[in-house]
Order: sequence, then structure tokens, then C-alpha cells
Amino acid sequence: MPFIEVFDFDATPAQRETANHLLTDALCGAYGISPEIVSAYFFDVGDHGYGHGGKFHEKAAIRRIFIKLHAFSRSHEARCEAAERLTGAAVRAYGVAPKAVVVYFLDRAPDEAAHGGVLESLKQT
Repeated sequence: MPFIEVFDFDATPAQRETANHLLTDALCGAYGISPEIVSAYFFDVGDHGYGHGGKFHEKAAIRRIFIKLHAFSRSHEARCEAAERLTGAAVRAYGVAPKAVVVYFLDRAPDEAAHGGVLESLKQT
């Protein structure tokens, strides 16, 4: 934990490798964590897998890269810093404008995540 999910469009392996590195560094800098605990998953939305504003495919005004962050809850300030850093990392990796990057924080409590079949809340006691 944490896990980063990235929904992108026709990204090359080099773009995703760069995104993996930059997003991990960004999150570690914002949250003060080690990269060894961060995992990233990439999903290709494709040309026919996206709509925005009620418009589909090429009619959508903007294609947004969607980043979901699953992590234990952090302070408002830490999430602000993470949002800024993650957006900057995606901009660099994908060559998009900041407005084309959306970050959602899906905070979890330690009793809502398990590794190896053991709740994290039990490991922290």
C-alpha cells in the first residue's frame, strides 16, 4: 500500500515506465514513504472507451488521464501536495496539459486493507 491506478490512452511502454517512475517519486515525496511499498497499475482506455460531457470518442472535448490513489488516509496538506506532484508527474510522462489529469484519493483505514490475508490494522499493533 499505496496503489496507484492510471487510466491512460494508447500509451507506449516507455511512457508508462516514465509515468511509473515519476508517479512513484511524486507520491513518496508527498507522503514521506519508501518506493518499495508503492505499486502502480496501468489501464489503456483506448479510443472507444471514454466519454466526457455526454460526448463519446473523438467528440469528447478533452481526454483526461484518470489517476486513482488507494492509500491510508493522510492530512489535507499531504493530499494537496500529492495532487500537485502526481499531476506534474503525469504531465511530464504523457505530455499533456495539467487540466487533462484528474487525481482521486480513495483513502482507506488500516482495517480496510489486508496483505497476505492479514488486516493492516492487526500488523500495526
